[in-house]
Amino acid sequence: MTLLSYVPKKSKAVILVSSMHHGPGTDETINKPEIIAEYNRTKGGVDTVDQMCSNYSTQRRSRRWPMAIFFALLNISAGVNAFVLYKAYKNTPDMNRLEFMKVLAKSLVSPLLQKRLDRGHHVTEEMKLAIKRILQIQNPLPVPGQQEEFFKDKLTCHTCPPRLKRKTRYPCCICNKPICLQCAKKLCVKCKADRD
Repeated sequence: MTLLSYVPKKSKAVILVSSMHHGPGTDETINKPEIIAEYNRTKGGVDTVDQMCSNYSTQRRSRRWPMAIFFALLNISAGVNAFVLYKAYKNTPDMNRLEFMKVLAKSLVSPLLQKRLDRGHHVTEEMKLAIKRILQIQNPLPVPGQQEEFFKDKLTCHTCPPRLKRKTRYPCCICNKPICLQCAKKLCVKCKADRD
């Protein structure tokens, strides 16, 4: 390691540490130490990485310093380094950095989402539907004969917030749970037949 203290003008000291340079060499073209000349030639890479991290950042406001370090590592390693390595391979599909980060994020969270979906008993129905949408899992089609046309008694809609207490006789055509008309989507007979 080489420690350099360079004073270009009075009351201004520049201190640098280098593991690459091992002597007091001077760059003759700019008449400055070799360490400073090398830094000036290569400092553009640091600025480029900072710009790439700020364009698509995973940073979130947090008062906990470990989280700040985690977000910074995620920005550099997953956001920039992984994309550079991906681009280095020749036979990979062409995608921009935003698409790459979306694919990477989905591949990182998919195992945990699948695990939560498989456990199931602590996950709300709304959360299960959201996980299935993200993982692109289709709900199983109803088995003929098991589907109710109408419930005999009015039941509380399973999608609405409990404070609304909306009553309905209509079941969902997929999960057969009670659903009110505000939570349902309109579907024509032809599209339903195509789906079935």
